[in-house]
Amino acid sequence: MVGANVDITVHSMTTVIHGLCKGGNVEKAKDLMEEMVSKGIEPKLLTYNMLINGYCINGTVDKAFKMKAIMEQKGFEPNVFTYNIIAGGLCKLKRYEEAKMWSFAVIKRGFTHDVVTFSTLVNILSKTGNLEKAKLLFESMEKWGVRPNIVTYNTLIDGYRKKGNLEETKRLFEEMEKGGVRPDTTTYNTLIDEYCKKGKMEEAHKLLGHMEAKGVRVDTVTYTALIDGYCKEENLEEANRLSEEMEKRGVRYNTFTYSSLIDGYCKKVKMEEAHKRMGHMEARGLRPDTVIYNSLIDGYCKKGNLEEAKMIFDEMENRGVRYSIVTYSTLIDGYCKIGKMEEAHKLRGHMEARGVKPNIVTYNALIDGYWNLEEAKLLFEGMENKGAIPDTITYSILIDGYCKKGNMEEAHKLKGLMEVWEVGVDTVTYNALIDGYCKKGT
Repeated sequence: MVGANVDITVHSMTTVIHGLCKGGNVEKAKDLMEEMVSKGIEPKLLTYNMLINGYCINGTVDKAFKMKAIMEQKGFEPNVFTYNIIAGGLCKLKRYEEAKMWSFAVIKRGFTHDVVTFSTLVNILSKTGNLEKAKLLFESMEKWGVRPNIVTYNTLIDGYRKKGNLEETKRLFEEMEKGGVRPDTTTYNTLIDEYCKKGKMEEAHKLLGHMEAKGVRVDTVTYTALIDGYCKEENLEEANRLSEEMEKRGVRYNTFTYSSLIDGYCKKVKMEEAHKRMGHMEARGLRPDTVIYNSLIDGYCKKGNLEEAKMIFDEMENRGVRYSIVTYSTLIDGYCKIGKMEEAHKLRGHMEARGVKPNIVTYNALIDGYWNLEEAKLLFEGMENKGAIPDTITYSILIDGYCKKGNMEEAHKLKGLMEVWEVGVDTVTYNALIDGYCKKGT
């Protein structure tokens, strides 16, 4: 009877430890286990695995290793769950090579292969650029008597999405449905996001309908992917309709949702609506980030309102929002387009003083802004020393400038340089040259 009471106590304590670990209170769970030991109640292998899992979820895998060592000192041999837990924890920390060793140890030690082991290995291979090996392992699962589950499929689908292989992601999606594995929110979101990124909005919307018909939960990620896709297509009507649908369904906006909508308005130079969205965002306790401010600056530059664009730029500093290369390049381009080269150069000095190096976009904006071709050429010649390699746009800007001035010899020299450095000559370059010759009457 005493033994039975001890078993009940171990079971009760293990249940409490499980609850603490699940709630992220791993240290409290560890203290409770130590209290068990001090009272002569020996924890079971399951108890140790729960603590190891708790540490792995918290991202403290090194503490999980220490717990495993304590467990072994107490005479417990790690089982398949121990290995899978640690491999999964290492994956979360992107320590893939170590994770691979732990997963393969399951096979080497002769443990029964389970879906968690295979899913972890598929994830590791996929994340380390071995997608084809991941696929081969996935296809061999049936031979080992293990059926892929939702995690295995989602891992492989995400791997192919990151490779931009939409056909394979679609094939896997169809295969899982036929095989009786029900796609979940993550599966649909992965495919919808990829369709949206490729501008296939009709297919993305069909998937949303399919998802709803199957009773799969539509979340913030689903709506944000679609809203972003429609905003990039400049279909603000559909983007707004979806944002209203989100509100009605009680699906919360996140920073990315607002960022997509604000960028969509700014691209259409609807600055009042963009500011309304930003106000709505802040009222909900979300802070605008660099990407949102960049969109606003771009919108005002497109409008030709550089005064307002500069005010947004200054607001970023006042609110502690970091400037990016895009922030500087957008504002510099805005100044260059209205011929305010002094302000553009001041801003370039500001960015370099902050340790932000001008990139090809910055240089192209400055070169395009110069009316004096000699100054533009000097900037062009100093680009490489600053780590910016001239591209097709750089050459085309200068060639167009020389052609407009009737200096066809200099224009042809630049075209020759493009060929030497294997820089692609495009339609804009040829059109500039043709126009130049037409004006000269040759």
